[in-house]
Amino acid sequence: MGSSAFFIAEKKVKDLYIFKSRHTQDKMKHGWIYAIIIIASFNSPQLFAQSKKGKFKTHDAELSQLTKERQEIEKNIATIERQIKAFERELSHADEEEKISLRTLENLDNQIQLHREVIRQTEISQKKLAEQIATTTRELEETKHELETMKKSFARYAVGIYKFGVKRDLEVLFSSGSFNQALVRAEYIKRFQEAGKIKIQDISEKKAQIAQLQTELDARFAENEKLLEQRRYQAKVLEGRRIEREKLIAKLRKDKRRLQSQIAQRQAQAKALQDTIQKMLFAEEEAIKRTREAKAKAQSNRTHANEPIAYPEIKGDFEKYKGKLPWPVEEGVIIKTFGESENKELKIVTFNNGVDISATVGATVFAVAQGVVSQIGFLPTFGNIIIVRHANAYLTVYANLSEVKVAKGESVSAGQALGLVGKSAQGGGLVHFEVWHGRNKYDPELWLAQK
Repeated sequence: MGSSAFFIAEKKVKDLYIFKSRHTQDKMKHGWIYAIIIIASFNSPQLFAQSKKGKFKTHDAELSQLTKERQEIEKNIATIERQIKAFERELSHADEEEKISLRTLENLDNQIQLHREVIRQTEISQKKLAEQIATTTRELEETKHELETMKKSFARYAVGIYKFGVKRDLEVLFSSGSFNQALVRAEYIKRFQEAGKIKIQDISEKKAQIAQLQTELDARFAENEKLLEQRRYQAKVLEGRRIEREKLIAKLRKDKRRLQSQIAQRQAQAKALQDTIQKMLFAEEEAIKRTREAKAKAQSNRTHANEPIAYPEIKGDFEKYKGKLPWPVEEGVIIKTFGESENKELKIVTFNNGVDISATVGATVFAVAQGVVSQIGFLPTFGNIIIVRHANAYLTVYANLSEVKVAKGESVSAGQALGLVGKSAQGGGLVHFEVWHGRNKYDPELWLAQK
């Protein structure tokens, strides 16, 4: 049935709630039979619609979950972009001579890493948006199909009224063979009138639902275009940073003496951090020895110098959290990985005993697991340093903190605040994070939960 015919039928039915007298008594009987069939048929689209409600609820749950995930991604991207701005500001404040340095190179490397992360996060957001578009499209098509089914049912209703029209209500009631039959007919007259009203209302609501779904779909397509534009912009900026980096490397190569001096300075800073951590751990061991010896001397005047160090007992099982540990900072990005790294252009080889995580200056640094604050130290080039001892002889190290919020010997739980993120020499916030077992150092990325 065409749309124009449908709207004509819709108008006619509104005028036919009081039945007209056109047919014979026999046709009136047939009309009652058909009326019962029509009323029954009205229930079937409603049941059909009810069966769809469960499916639409599933769609809504999927869309809601995807929306939450995309909002979290957008929040992460906004944080990373603020970190990029911090590195850009630091670079803009340097004079021309300062810009020709390893510090500037590290600044550009950090920016490149962060831009790559923004592109990666944007791609994830696009994939989730594509899922939302697919889900909304399915729901829209199903709703359109349901509307067509309702229109066909309504058309049959309209045809039935014209074909099997009955007399006015009073004539129908007075022609009843008994009082009980009159009651039954009165009930069907009422239902017949209500059914027509409900059908018109259902169709109107379905049209509104389709319009809303189409609006949502159009909005999501617009969002997708926006994400595509963001990716193109990030790719363009990333290429610009790569070109800047190549030019800087060419300049650094020309002044080898200055370059070697800066390399030596970087290596000395890295060594100073490791020496400081070693001294802090040695100080802890010596303190435990002194306490043990004093206790033994008070009890039996005997020392136990050759006994192994007895560290404080810490409950839990650190090893079972490998690959599951929470990050020491929220919305952080690893900009320097664990182990040996080589700059082939400048022939520089460096070693990182942990990972460097870019974060917002002043953000909270958290303990990754239950433990005890073993040592707290300070180094001019790495700020405050905190060592937390965990179960199974594991240690975690947090360096470049601008502020400390715990005390030595304090028990901490996973997620407890240890301090605040400090500013790095290259600009922007940074936390240096290490994982130790005894005297062995491990790649923290293998322990942290994947994002």
